[in-house]
Amino acid sequence: MIVMRVVPWYATRACTTLACPWLTQYGYDLSRKRPKESDAPIKQMESRLRKALQDHDKYIETLTVPEAETRNVFLAQCTARAVVASKSDVNMSSTPASLIGDRIKLVSIDIPRASVSSIIQSNIANADLQAFLDTVFVTKPSAKHAEQAIKRNSNFVPRTHVTMAHCSRNSAAQMEATFSDVIGSEVDVLATALLWNSEVAALEVVIGDTTVCGKSVPECQNEFAHVTVWTKKGVSAFEANKLARLAAQGKAERVAFRDSLKLVGRFSFWGSNNKPLVDMVRPRVPRLCS
Repeated sequence: MIVMRVVPWYATRACTTLACPWLTQYGYDLSRKRPKESDAPIKQMESRLRKALQDHDKYIETLTVPEAETRNVFLAQCTARAVVASKSDVNMSSTPASLIGDRIKLVSIDIPRASVSSIIQSNIANADLQAFLDTVFVTKPSAKHAEQAIKRNSNFVPRTHVTMAHCSRNSAAQMEATFSDVIGSEVDVLATALLWNSEVAALEVVIGDTTVCGKSVPECQNEFAHVTVWTKKGVSAFEANKLARLAAQGKAERVAFRDSLKLVGRFSFWGSNNKPLVDMVRPRVPRLCS
């Protein structure tokens, strides 16, 4: 095997003759001047380099992958990605298992907080909700300022959502198998009532049978499908699961809305940090109906 030492033309001038003795073996000190392409020693060096490459071209070719194979692999990968994208713009099944796996804590329908706030805002004047408003606000805001008042109140839940399945009753593999087909899809959610007591408040909801794109929605595994809206300081949002039972026992309030209020949510997997896993995997892109 031939070992060639090639000096690039852009070699730094800071390299001294003492540190790089081969720079002067053809009479050039690159720390003082740059070689010219027309110089005889440079032409001789290039000629020897070309000959060495030509003499060993077969061996060099064995070190590379054939162009046809590279092209086929590239096309296969593009086709695979296109198939995944056609099924879902946010498809967790196409994500490496190391990014998902046992990190799934729950399956959620994420609903924008602003949409939930608008329901409270539109019911500021509702006489049946005055007791609730007196509970959560020291000074009840006007309808005009209700949205800002909710944003400033740290007891209102920041990531409003419907829990469809939880790790306390399912393994990560079970949740992924059941819900992966709808992850990233939007679904209509109807808010039918507001339930609350002195510690927690939630919207009672009815979830659509199909997504906006027409895919069947798996059944919610929570007996009380709801969106937790507010919790008293130090109270876990989990307590909202008890509201329907407490209301039936007369230990919590339930006010039904005159008309069901439509919300739109998006399915996602959540991790142990109580945030959607999709945010850590790839940007969230609206899913297009085909």
